[in-house]
Amino acid sequence: MLLGAFTRLSHAGLGCPDWPGCYGQWLLTDIAKATAVGSAAMPDLLKASIEMVHRYFAALLGLVVSTMAVYGWRLRAQPGIPFRWLFGLLLVVIIQGLFGRWTVTLKLWPQVVTLHLIGALAAFSLLLLIYFSLQASLHRATVAERLPSWLLRVLIVGMILLFVQVLMGGWTSANYAALACPDIPTCHGQWFPSLSLAEGYNVFQVQGPNYLGGMLDSAARISIHVMHRLGALINLIVWLVIAMQLMKKPGWKPLAWLLIIALLTQIGLGIANVLLQLPIQIAMAHHFGAVFLWGVAITVLQRAFQFRLH
Repeated sequence: MLLGAFTRLSHAGLGCPDWPGCYGQWLLTDIAKATAVGSAAMPDLLKASIEMVHRYFAALLGLVVSTMAVYGWRLRAQPGIPFRWLFGLLLVVIIQGLFGRWTVTLKLWPQVVTLHLIGALAAFSLLLLIYFSLQASLHRATVAERLPSWLLRVLIVGMILLFVQVLMGGWTSANYAALACPDIPTCHGQWFPSLSLAEGYNVFQVQGPNYLGGMLDSAARISIHVMHRLGALINLIVWLVIAMQLMKKPGWKPLAWLLIIALLTQIGLGIANVLLQLPIQIAMAHHFGAVFLWGVAITVLQRAFQFRLH
């Protein structure tokens, strides 16, 4: 996931014009020969290398997940082996490979890029849940650790809001709208700038020749950026309420503190991205922060329902 973010942020998403090879080659040394037509080709070679390293890791992930699925099937008769989830993970990874292909062949079409991100998040979530399932014997619920029904409902709402926020973050990145507003908390000095939501969130936009750099006008990008900010504020409020409630429950304080730290860090990184004009280090940290926050939220949700069932 981090390599995917780096590929995106270094504008190397189309570093290889073909798929699954690169310039008709499979190895970086052969790719270097295929692109070595003078010093002007070196930037393209760099981007091709970034893209291929990402593909190598994706292939390695596919191999590991396939191995997990095979062993899960062989051990399916044993209690506690989540072989259905393992095969679900394998299916997600296969679909991810297809989206990786379409990302290139459809020239970074925002819809595909965003769904590619969501697929990665789904794979990450399944890996976490599989891990929790295999480690279930290490966790024992007590009556004091169970959450009330109303808080469980709020937690589910929070997960939905956080998922939408991650989706909007992917859409912001895919449409190159991260710098649409150069100031914060206002946007171009306005608290309520004119928005073009219909254009900014038009998921039926036609496929252009190349979406590198984005194709939306300023109003559409501002709309995407402002909605992402609004979503961040809503998620901050909802998840801080959840964290404050978890603080009151025995055994939940470590997760509550982790949730607060992840929330505040992610908000701070988002602000820094605007103020510092999206340096790649901060942008990468913001991407990692989103994954980390989602992982903490998944952990809270899984633990809540696990204890609920005891």
